[in-house]
Amino acid sequence: MRIIAIINRRAGAMIGADHADVAATVGRLFRAAGHQIEVNIVEPQQVTAFADTLDPAAADVFLVGGGDGTIRSFAQRLSGTRAALGILPMGTMNRLARDLMIPLQLDAAVRSLGDAQIRAIDVGEVNGRVFVCNSFLGVPPEYSELRQALRGRPALHRLNGYLGILRTVFATRRRIALSIHDGRQPRVFRALSLAVSNNPYGEGPSSLLYRPRLTSGMLALYLSRHRSVLAMYRLLLLAMLGVWRFDDPEFEFMQSESFRIDMKKTSVKVCNDGEVERLRLPLEYRIRPAALRVLMPLAAVRRGLADGEEGVLPDLVKA
Repeated sequence: MRIIAIINRRAGAMIGADHADVAATVGRLFRAAGHQIEVNIVEPQQVTAFADTLDPAAADVFLVGGGDGTIRSFAQRLSGTRAALGILPMGTMNRLARDLMIPLQLDAAVRSLGDAQIRAIDVGEVNGRVFVCNSFLGVPPEYSELRQALRGRPALHRLNGYLGILRTVFATRRRIALSIHDGRQPRVFRALSLAVSNNPYGEGPSSLLYRPRLTSGMLALYLSRHRSVLAMYRLLLLAMLGVWRFDDPEFEFMQSESFRIDMKKTSVKVCNDGEVERLRLPLEYRIRPAALRVLMPLAAVRRGLADGEEGVLPDLVKA
C-alpha cells in the first residue's frame, strides 16, 4: 500500500508536540504492517498548495493530519478520483473524523485504520467548492472569521479575544434577507443563520451534532429566523439533547439534492467546514453522491454510515 501522509504543523494537536516524534510514530505503525509511507509535516500555507498540486495516482491513500479546513483542502482535490482520503484528527472540532468514528488520540486513530475499508461518501458543493460537513451563512461566518484572526496568538490574548467574540455574537440581531429555491417554488426569508449540511444530522441526543449516514444523496438545510443568537442557540441545545423543535415557527428544515440561495447583493461570506470565504451570488448548492473515497474504520462501517464496499484493506496497520 502506497501512503503519503501530510500533517499540518500548526494543527491544534501539534501545538507543543514533538513533531519528529509524531512523524516517527505514524511512520512506524504503518511500516510495521509492510506499507510504504512518506510523512510530510508542512506549514499551514503549504497545505493548500500541497493539496492543489498532488497527483492522485501517486498514492493509494493520502493520510491527512489537521483540522476540518485541512481535510477539506484534500477532499476538494481527491473527490472524483480513485485515491482515498485517510484522516488523522488534529484540529479543534474534527467533524468528519467524529462522524467516521475515528478516535481523537494519535495512536488510537492510526490503529483504528488497521482493518479499515475504503468506502465512498457524499460531498457537498457550493459554487464548485467542496465541503464535507457543512456550509453556513449569517452569524457563523462572523464568528469563524474572528476566531481565525486569533490563531497563533498568546493564550491570554486568545482568551480575551474569545470573550469579545462571544459578546459580539450574542449581541447580534442582524438578519439577512434571502430567497431559497429547492426545485419547487422559491421562498423568501429573513434569517439570522442558515446551514446546509452534507447529509442530514441525526435526531438522537449527542454532545455534538452527528450525521448517522454519509451516503443519503441529500443535502439538509437548517434556517433560523430567530431574533436573537440566544434563541438560536437554545434551539441548538435542544438539538444536541435529541429534542429537535421542528414545530418551532422560527425554524425551517428542508431536504433536497440541490438549493439555490440568492440575495440582493453580488457576494456573501460563507463558512465552509470552518473556513470563511466570499462567494458570488447566487449560491448554487448540490450534493455529489459517493464522490469521495475515505478510509472508514469497521465501527463506522458496522453502523451503516455508507452503502457498498469500495475495497477492503485488511492488513493496514495491525495493532
